[in-house]
Amino acid sequence: MGRHTSPNRPALLRIRAVLAGALVLGVGTTLTLAAWTDSEHSQADFTASVFGIQGDPGTGYAEHSTSGTAAQLTFGTAASAMSPGSVVHGRLDVRTTAASTVGGTVALSASTPGGATAITNNLTYRVAVVDTATDCAAATYSGTAVPASSVFSPAQATVAAAAGNARRFCFEVRLATGTPNNAQGQSGNITWQVTGTSD
Repeated sequence: MGRHTSPNRPALLRIRAVLAGALVLGVGTTLTLAAWTDSEHSQADFTASVFGIQGDPGTGYAEHSTSGTAAQLTFGTAASAMSPGSVVHGRLDVRTTAASTVGGTVALSASTPGGATAITNNLTYRVAVVDTATDCAAATYSGTAVPASSVFSPAQATVAAAAGNARRFCFEVRLATGTPNNAQGQSGNITWQVTGTSD
């Protein structure tokens, strides 16, 4: 009896050959994708700037950051005996702190009267921002005077970093000529706020 040969054997052999070839090609492809790798990293440091202001009413520079620690301005003896029509002058020099790494703008931002309203309701003021060498009584004041409860504008200047320069805020305060008799002997005050904004 003769040996039986399956008619599909050549086809099976061809399939095996194709699969083997594909396996070889797959391995070859995987090997060609391998490569050396390396990385490079970079970094930078960042530091926030420092900005602060301080004022000098004539007694030396210090920080007066709240109304409770307000610098006491000096308007002279005439301020303690004002009559209707009286005009007095005072000043505050403002600069950045020595630790400030940036400059900025300083501006009058608030005006708050206190004490007896019989007198404060009759006080008006103007501001001139000038050189520190300028005497406030001789300063040039422009604009219309405002009540003690209002902010005079414009009243601002630029200051350099690290206490590089100072600007003088001159205040001219007037007691109205029509101040009533019930203001006699009464005392009031005005608290001004200067706000600094960094560049």
